[in-house]
Amino acid sequence: MSHTPDFYWAQRKDKLFLTIDVPNVDKNQVSIELTDDGKLSFKGRGGELHEKADYELHLELLHPIKAEESKYSVTARNIRFVIVKKESGSYWERLLKQPGKNIHCKVDWEHWKDEDSEDEFDFGSAWDSKDMADFDFGSDKESSSDEGSLEGDDDSTAMKEESLNENNHENHS
Repeated sequence: MSHTPDFYWAQRKDKLFLTIDVPNVDKNQVSIELTDDGKLSFKGRGGELHEKADYELHLELLHPIKAEESKYSVTARNIRFVIVKKESGSYWERLLKQPGKNIHCKVDWEHWKDEDSEDEFDFGSAWDSKDMADFDFGSDKESSSDEGSLEGDDDSTAMKEESLNENNHENHS
């Protein structure tokens, strides 16, 4: 008898993230099928080291997808999918065609993003020092204006003292 694994999902306007939670699946004995009409099938043997079991999952997604452009990877911890939606646009109201709660379906908080915040710039992996080239950091000389000054801030004073000590140390070396 096969076990039904838990699976996690999140989405963007153009794709779905789906993770099947089965560790230690043998890559050579896994069976995965993904079709354009939104059907996903997984069969594999995995689990904890001395508690291996057969797992099986059959899902029918709410809308069609682009199976050819979608990808998956079998890792030591789970099976991860990036599924391309057939039509990019608004978020799906749910993952599965079957309405109601599926006890094995959970939110993937690692990939979760609200639909209305998706267009905001992500300063994560896309952030690079060359992105700061157009920022105005002011001149190297300190201004005489108190505007924007952190003079009264203890952390600011400590940082200035630390910087001065480093400069004095460099000058004596």
